[in-house]
Amino acid sequence: SGFETETEFTVHALQLCMPIGEVQTRYIERPDGSESKLNTWGDGVRILATIVRLVKQERPLLFFTILAVLFAAIGILLGIPVISVLYAHR
Repeated sequence: SGFETETEFTVHALQLCMPIGEVQTRYIERPDGSESKLNTWGDGVRILATIVRLVKQERPLLFFTILAVLFAAIGILLGIPVISVLYAHR
C-alpha cells in the first residue's frame, strides 16, 4: 500500500538482474497550508517490516540464522549474571 510495493519491486528487479536507475521528474511545490501524507516513522517501520518479510521468504536460512544468533546472544547476556552469582556463592 505504498512504499512497501516500491521495496518489493526493487528486490524483484535485483533478482532478475534488471537495470535500476533514476528518472528526472518535474517537482511542483506543495500548496500553502496543505499537509504531507507521509509519516517518517510509520512509513519507515512498514518498509523495514517488508524487507524483513522478503528476507524471510527469499533467504530463509539467512533469516533464521540471524534470528538464532540474536536469541543466543540475548540468552548468553542474560545468563552471565546468573552464572557469576552461582560461582560467587560456591
